[in-house]
Amino acid sequence: MFRAVRIILFLVVGELVAQFRLQLFMEGVKAKQSHDALHMEVCCLQRNLQHASTLMDLYKQKIFRLEDQVGGTFILRSCINLAAELNIFY
Repeated sequence: MFRAVRIILFLVVGELVAQFRLQLFMEGVKAKQSHDALHMEVCCLQRNLQHASTLMDLYKQKIFRLEDQVGGTFILRSCINLAAELNIFY
């Protein structure tokens, strides 16, 4: 009788361990998927930031070129200063 109880207990514990391992594995898979998704989002945001920075540099160059063509008018310099105050370029 005692041996039968030990066998049943061994089987129950074995099943619980197997369920725990499966649950732990599934949580690991979910964590990996979440990590990968966040990594992709970070990469996308970095690309967008780089693109925006490049555009801002291009617009700065255009403003300076226009300013040179017009002869350094006060209006363009004021626009540049205002944009800098509003953090448009950075």
